[in-house]
Amino acid sequence: MNWLGILFLAFVSFFAIDIITGFGLFFLRITPLLRGWALGASGVLSVITLIRGARPPVLLNYEARLSGLPNKMDGTVIVAMSDLHLGSLLGK
Repeated sequence: MNWLGILFLAFVSFFAIDIITGFGLFFLRITPLLRGWALGASGVLSVITLIRGARPPVLLNYEARLSGLPNKMDGTVIVAMSDLHLGSLLGK
């Protein structure tokens, strides 16, 4: 799915430039330069997201005090997990 994310960032960058230039109808002289900047911006954004996506997962611990909680539930642990697709990137 990395290629799809990179394609999306490129699409958004080029679409922003096309909106600004009226899809090439305005600013005729600088439109190619702006599209080059859009390509560069999408490349930089892609590298940043690939680096950030390769980081290890973050584990957070929170302790909550609930009034009115029955004594038998004292010490109960609740676990929430998200982004379980990391195995394909980081291995088992």
